[in-house]
Amino acid sequence: MSGVAPPSGRAAGRRILSGILSLPALLIFVPLLSVAFVSCGGGGGGGGGGGGDSTGGTAVVQPDNLHFAYVANFNDDTVSVLISNDATGQLRHHGYVLTGDQPQSIAIDPTGRFAYTTNIGSDDVSVFAIDATTRALSAVDCDSGTPGVQHCPAGMDPVSMAFKSTGTFAYVVNASDDSVTVHGIDPATGALGAPVQTVVLAPGLAPRSARAHPDGTALYITYEQSNDVGIYQIDQATGMLSPLSGAPVASGGTAAFDIAVTPNGQFAFVANSTSAQLGVFTIAQGLLVPNGASVATGNSVRALAMHQNGRWLYAANAEVAGSVSVFAVQASGTLNPVNCAATTLHCPVGDTPEAIAVDPTGKFIAVTNRNGGGITTFTINQTTGALTNSRSIAARSGPASMAYLSGTPATITPRFAYVANSVSDTVSTFSINPTTGVLTKVGTDEYAGDQPFSVAVHPGGRFAYVANFGADNVTSFSINQMTGALTEIGNRVLAGDAPASITVD
Repeated sequence: MSGVAPPSGRAAGRRILSGILSLPALLIFVPLLSVAFVSCGGGGGGGGGGGGDSTGGTAVVQPDNLHFAYVANFNDDTVSVLISNDATGQLRHHGYVLTGDQPQSIAIDPTGRFAYTTNIGSDDVSVFAIDATTRALSAVDCDSGTPGVQHCPAGMDPVSMAFKSTGTFAYVVNASDDSVTVHGIDPATGALGAPVQTVVLAPGLAPRSARAHPDGTALYITYEQSNDVGIYQIDQATGMLSPLSGAPVASGGTAAFDIAVTPNGQFAFVANSTSAQLGVFTIAQGLLVPNGASVATGNSVRALAMHQNGRWLYAANAEVAGSVSVFAVQASGTLNPVNCAATTLHCPVGDTPEAIAVDPTGKFIAVTNRNGGGITTFTINQTTGALTNSRSIAARSGPASMAYLSGTPATITPRFAYVANSVSDTVSTFSINPTTGVLTKVGTDEYAGDQPFSVAVHPGGRFAYVANFGADNVTSFSINQMTGALTEIGNRVLAGDAPASITVD
């Protein structure tokens, strides 16, 4: 009803609605996830139509290719599900799931079937199965004998994790008890088994992050307090770790936080937070060999992201006035800084950026600003690796870590539409033809309440909410994922006087 103001009073509203506005009050399209999603094209404004085909034929909207990303939110114990547009890098929220207490990191296993958060507040790991069709997350129970979903036990303050390249073993880094636990992964559910090995490090090392060599033969662990990198050989049969002779190796600065390895496995770079330096190394038989002097970066550098082509390295600098540093990786493995602008070495972002990730297309990076509560996206210059700020979106509270899901992109197809009928006090359901957009009535209308005037749908497509103008309340419905049918749930909730509009964050 674009261009029509809501009635100013209940009596006036009934009079108008039974006269010239005896029509559906609101139409909303619901993008439920299916095998292929086709994104909605833009419609015309109030009174106008969408763009038509001048020849009189049927206009078909070309689908957008989309990938999914997941963000661990430290402050509210959730993982946000995000959709990323492959053409623009634009992120869009698509719901969330609950984790253990204070998720510090999120990681996706090499098969792309499971996601994990390390929860430092509850000393455990949350496991989620990634739906192959919808990319939705569903919690995995690590203890089927206990009611409710149980997280997988870990050491004290698990801060990060890595995987054997085959996806058969996981390595959990536990900061407060200076250990790394080795877990088998259930191939059916993704659940972590009890540790098959606990590697006890020297006291006070404060391990921070782990990264496996691309060929799966070695595991690298940064030690914040001792300013070096531990290196362990991975047994290919058992997944167990054994220290590599000649390790640990000095990190090239102070407070080693993160490590990145080039895709070809020849070079490695270590983020040293306190000294604001990147240690530069050549990898020889698994060992790190210093490759020239350390390189200056922004203050409090905490996280690294290597581009898939191995030519560019990105570093997140976790200050209040946070920034991202860009480096070109030379053939020799040394680093050359890349300016963000003609006179600016570092690209500004929000408050305390602690995670950075390159999207699967290699065209964009995203940075989570832990204290700023937002996610900043940059476009990557495909020739130089330089960044251009694209956009920012709001995040949930305390976004601490982010991971993109690689693999085949999806598309979005709106499957159902809902109409609030203010005179009959009902909501109608329609299916949407994915090619033509034609609506077809589905089932019978559902009673909503007195004068329903607005419908809003949860980003995950599971629930719908109706604002009832005449009853001063809101009705909640669950959505059948196969048929689109609505079923009222819970009690109607009081709202303000004559609610005429509703939305979901």
